[in-house]
Amino acid sequence: MGAALTQQPELFRAVVSHVGIYDMLRVELDPNGAFNTTEFGSVKDRDQFEALFAYSPYHHVTITRRIVGAPADG
Repeated sequence: MGAALTQQPELFRAVVSHVGIYDMLRVELDPNGAFNTTEFGSVKDRDQFEALFAYSPYHHVTITRRIVGAPADG
């Protein structure tokens, strides 16, 4: 859900995501991360690093100016 939300935010009003891989650049450092490199790739390879960065939800979170329930700007 993290990748879907950061890639297509206009499709969602909210996302509840309790479990998942969000930081694709650090996942292979986790205890089970080495198993994921066969599926996702490794940051040690430049082309794979660039693909992981492009997909990584953690690295594509942006701050919106409007928060639900907050007073309107200006």
